Amino acid sequence: MSGGGSVVVRRQLGSKLRRLRLAAGKDVADIVTAGLGSKAKISRIETGKGPVKIADVRALCWLYGADAATTEALSALAPGTQQEDWWQPLGTAVVPEWFGLYAGLEVTASTIRGFEPDLIHGLLQTPAYAQAVIGTDPRLPAEVVEQRVRFRLERQQTPAELTIIMGEAALRLTAGSPDVMAAQLDHLREVTAAVRVLPFSAGASPRRGSFALLDFDDDEDPSVAYVEGPGGARYYDRLTTELSTSTSGSSCSTSRSPSRSGPVTETPWIKASASADQGSCVEQRFVDGVMEVRDSKDQGNGPVLRFTLDEFAAWLDGAKRGEFDHLLWVDQSSAGGVR
Repeated sequence: MSGGGSVVVRRQLGSKLRRLRLAAGKDVADIVTAGLGSKAKISRIETGKGPVKIADVRALCWLYGADAATTEALSALAPGTQQEDWWQPLGTAVVPEWFGLYAGLEVTASTIRGFEPDLIHGLLQTPAYAQAVIGTDPRLPAEVVEQRVRFRLERQQTPAELTIIMGEAALRLTAGSPDVMAAQLDHLREVTAAVRVLPFSAGASPRRGSFALLDFDDDEDPSVAYVEGPGGARYYDRLTTELSTSTSGSSCSTSRSPSRSGPVTETPWIKASASADQGSCVEQRFVDGVMEVRDSKDQGNGPVLRFTLDEFAAWLDGAKRGEFDHLLWVDQSSAGGVR
């Protein structure tokens, strides 16, 4: 097949096999002598110019002295070199077969854009949250759950630039316990990734399941889309308009970051550090994603102003730019003491 559908996998597999060969101190002549292929064949494999058979991968790994885990991981890439998009079924291994290829591509990606409608994205999960989510699969023994949690945390060390969009349901669904969820939400406010939340008010999304778009530094490597389904995962590297725009700002203009979403439970009132001459000051709290503001000296009967977080954020941005500074200089006699 001459199409570009398997270019990235071919290049990834070829690069890994070349590194194995060099680490083993072998040159191409050694492969020819062992009867495992011609110079032209090895060149095509290592430069990602053609499909690779599983038998060839296993034979080369044997010659290079690769361990069983490495051999199995590289062999799993071979089917992806032969078709434009490919499907991997679910499994119960430590690194499921359906996820092994994605994990290999994720390591070398320069940017990762992900959409997760119902759960916190795996690259942003705390250990306790990951444990709670992975542990819901009744087929997995406890030791496999622990190993998958470690693997997920190791993936979080990726140097790729991350943009993650999650549905509001991901913030409201309690995984494990309220304490686990509270710690997870706190963690989201500290990550360096660009995190957005698609609120319920945005309406139905064209995407029903999780997916990720991976880009690579090498211009010859096309972007890859990874789409999870009920039975496994499918990979594409000819992106449809629907997928490529789902993680763009245009399709998520109503999204918010978790730092503006706040916890989904009620928080205590927090007073401002400055007060007026009469000792009163503004205090605020988050309640179910809504910002409430009131006068601290009139807590019982005074009005409570309520803002959506987007409205409150817009007001703060305007205040920082000085758009309301002129109100501070209104004459006291006509403004009831405002100055």
